[in-house]
Order: sequence, then C-alpha cells, then structure tokens
Amino acid sequence: MRLFMYRFEKFPTQIPESEYTKQQQDFVAFLQNFPEVVSLYSIGELGLFWVSDLDYLIIYREDIDKNKISDFIKTHHLIDTILFLDIEHIDTKNYLSHHFHYVLVYGKDLNLKFDADNINLNIIYAWKVCFISLLRNFYCYQYTQKIQVKNILSQINDIRYPIYFLKNLWITKEEYELFLQDFSQYRTSYFMHEDSQKLEWYLERSIDISWDIIYELWKFLPKNKEKTFFYGRFPTIFQDFENVEAYRKNTEKKLKYIWKFSRFLSLPAWYDFRCWSWNIQKDLEKIVRNNPSFLNVSLPTIQWKILLQIKKLFDYILLKIL
Repeated sequence: MRLFMYRFEKFPTQIPESEYTKQQQDFVAFLQNFPEVVSLYSIGELGLFWVSDLDYLIIYREDIDKNKISDFIKTHHLIDTILFLDIEHIDTKNYLSHHFHYVLVYGKDLNLKFDADNINLNIIYAWKVCFISLLRNFYCYQYTQKIQVKNILSQINDIRYPIYFLKNLWITKEEYELFLQDFSQYRTSYFMHEDSQKLEWYLERSIDISWDIIYELWKFLPKNKEKTFFYGRFPTIFQDFENVEAYRKNTEKKLKYIWKFSRFLSLPAWYDFRCWSWNIQKDLEKIVRNNPSFLNVSLPTIQWKILLQIKKLFDYILLKIL
C-alpha cells in the first residue's frame, strides 16, 4: 500500500486523569444547584486523556436554564457536548445521538440502554457517521498532506460507531474487528510510544474501511434513482454508479480540485435521507426533534447562514464545471 509523506502537527499533550475527575466533580457540584436535574450520565468512554472529551446527557424535569449550564461548561475546557432530555420523554432516550454508551454520574439511575434491535435506528446512526464525518475528515489530511495528530486520533476512533451498528444489522467482518483492536491499542498507548508516523497507515486503512462500510450500509437504504443534491455545510452529490469503486474514483477525482474549498463527498443516491421511505424518515425526524444539532447541516446565526448559502452556490458552480 502506498504511504504518503505527511507533516505532523497539533500533537496532543497528556493531561492527568485527576484533571478530568476534578472538572466532572465541579460539574456535579454545579448541577446540585438545579433541583430540576434528575440524572447526569457521561457519554462514551475516556480512551486517551486530552484526546477524549467529557460529554454528558442531562435528564431533567420541568424547565431548566440551559444557557446557565452552557455558560458554566465554557469555563471547563475538557467538557464538550451536553445533551438534554426531559424525563417526560424518557421513552425517546434512544432518539438522541449515535452514542450508545451511558454511565451514571449523578442522580437517579434510569437504566439507559441502546435498543440494538431497532433496525431503523441502527441504519440512521450508521448512516449519520458515514454522511457527516468519516471520509470528509480523512480526505482532508490526504490532500493537504498534513495530519493533525490530536484530531485524527479521535476521528479514526469514530469508525467504531458504524461498525457497531452494522453488527446489529448482522454485518460482521473480521477485518473491521482486527482494525479496531489494533487502533484501540495504538491509541490508548499513544503517550507511551508517540509513534505519529504510523498514523499514515491508519489513515489509508481508514479510508478503505470507510468505503467498505458505505457499501455494506448501502444494502439497507431505500432505493432512490434521483441524483445530484447539494446542502449542508459541505457539498454532497448523490449519484448512481455501477459499484463502490466507481463512487470512490469519482470522489477522489473531484477532490483533487475542490479540497481547498470544501469537504465534498460523492455518495450513492440512496444516501439522500430526504428520499427515504416514511417509516425511516419519521424516526430520523424524531431524533432531530430531540437533538436539533444531530445533522449539523446548518449554522447558528443569520450572518453565517447567508455565507453558507453563498458558499453552497460557489460549490455548485465549481462542481458543475468539473
């Protein structure tokens, strides 16, 4: 396999576990001033200190001052994502995020478990990671020839999500499991070896596996023969090709010209969620109602939204030319 000569930057700096513990304790002490808080759960697992963030789910009753909580976490740099769920809607606990591992930190244990038998949720969550992040992140490194070490250690780790959901859909592959095991060991021991050069191989392998995951998930998506749609922060073209190799070739060909401007991606036409059947669309809509930032296709202010529309027009013209 051909490896590229990358320039490495943005190296992680190890932070002691005690700092994570302190910031979590500060957060718990702060939330004790909110009688509306029923439970606090941590999301995911801490795999590597300073690469991993502290993410939380707050389950509350009645009204809660979310802005005050958001202001607090701005003063604690290790705390990243906060999700909120009204206890009256606890039955929608699986309609929040593609994260499926919750650990009780404070309050009442509500026994949160992901419904692994829900076919629609497995499809949507696997699709979400394929659509929003994987290849969009990986190709940026390949075309800039620069690897931000701290970022890529997290981004490659995200491959475990679609692999988990595909496993719930009865798709298991030994190559997936071996890659996850190998990368997990490399990642968790990074500060012992600091072998950043090996990330070249992991990056190339991640791209190969991502395309394979896209192909496997493709089999579960509703068929749609329309093509060429643009929306969101980054352009996406949905088209029909004969096979996954043709999709990959098409994407890599366009990326050579557009990578400086956009994290463009070409995907099978059936990846366009607006054309899915009503049965699966209603579950996606339920997720977006619970977590408006789930699709991450918009921007918070009117000024940024206007700039986004201008950029989308530029992307459209550039891709039409190509």
